[in-house]
Amino acid sequence: MMHSSRSFFLVCSIIVLFAALVEGKVVTNSGKTKGGLFRYHYDDSISAGYECETIALIGVGTMMKIEDYDKLSAKISEGKPIVTVVTDHNPRTFVKLSSKKYAKLYNSITSNLGDLIPVCKGKNPKIITGGHSASGKAAIGALSKMDPKPNGVLGLDPYDINEKRVWFPRPSGKTVMDETIPILTWGLERATCKVKVKRAARAAYNISGNSHRVFYRSKNMEGESRKLTHCEVTDKGCGLVCGKGGGDIIYDNVATSIHTFIAAIKKGSIQRADFEIPSLNADLFVNADEVTDN
Repeated sequence: MMHSSRSFFLVCSIIVLFAALVEGKVVTNSGKTKGGLFRYHYDDSISAGYECETIALIGVGTMMKIEDYDKLSAKISEGKPIVTVVTDHNPRTFVKLSSKKYAKLYNSITSNLGDLIPVCKGKNPKIITGGHSASGKAAIGALSKMDPKPNGVLGLDPYDINEKRVWFPRPSGKTVMDETIPILTWGLERATCKVKVKRAARAAYNISGNSHRVFYRSKNMEGESRKLTHCEVTDKGCGLVCGKGGGDIIYDNVATSIHTFIAAIKKGSIQRADFEIPSLNADLFVNADEVTDN
């Protein structure tokens, strides 16, 4: 009986160890460089040398810190060759709207990537840049100052975006971001936390190129989705400014959409069918789709 118990314990231990090795672990480290702070995440179960096929730079929102997005970052990097980097281009104050400072930190990270993030040493990854709230706007405004130019833009309810401003002048005078860069943006149907929906994700979608853009508008006016707020992508909300209450499913959905977005960029084509998430209670707008009010 004693022998059987020991054998059973040994087998169980081996199974647990094997499961842990297969599942891997999302490694997290923080650092600083010229222009600000950063916190990066990657899955160490990915084959050595392939962890950094893509980096996703996500700037923090107003009053937020680089440690406030660990849950979403882990979901983005888990099981994928993606290094998720949360950035703060203005750590000395809560204001994150400066496109000049955003560009400075972006350029510092990308030009010293291998030294700052060792798993990216010698790599030439695809670069997705953007941010939450104010940093989302800062990233869009910084695109012309970024070197190298990013492969895509991620807007997590970016704010405060004025569609009437001509970000990149064109002969027609049409308001546009940089229509050569694909964008994935998330927003809400109903305003929360004093964020006007027409000056957030919807506006970012409208000023981008209509052949490679995606906009998820979460229906936070009905059912469980009514709890979704402007700070839903953070770990615990934005303090006293804006809470969160929609649960952790948002991390899965946003991460899934980012994985799809990266795959679409590599493929060179954004198709609506690829971005449909059955479990998501949201309106989906892609490419030439016009955003309409419900």
